[in-house]
Amino acid sequence: VVLIKTGLSPRDLMSRLLMIEAQSGRIRSERYGPRTLDIDIIFYGRRIIREDGLSIPHPEFANRRFVLAPMTEIAPEWFCPVHGKTSADLLKICPDKKSVRRLADILFDNDADSFHHPNQSCNKATFHER
Repeated sequence: VVLIKTGLSPRDLMSRLLMIEAQSGRIRSERYGPRTLDIDIIFYGRRIIREDGLSIPHPEFANRRFVLAPMTEIAPEWFCPVHGKTSADLLKICPDKKSVRRLADILFDNDADSFHHPNQSCNKATFHER
């Protein structure tokens, strides 16, 4: 989950995200099929948008712990205009009970300040959500 500020319209932002997916090698071969990368717009302010190819808030976000857990860390009091609940409240009642772990907790051991990936170097600040 990433919180951004943009001057792009929701439709233009979605177009940019789809371009990033394509440039990263994502191939859309089947709906709901496996994917190497999936970038969605979960919210766009408090707007509710239901257009062809664009649904905001994302229709399934409240059923996905992997969305709600990090979202609650970033903005626990964010109020969903569709569900009428905060992100923290939605996380408490989320039907998805799978565990969610921070990427930083997986990549860093307790004593490490950084890690090296073959294509990049990162430090803990890269993964800090706040």
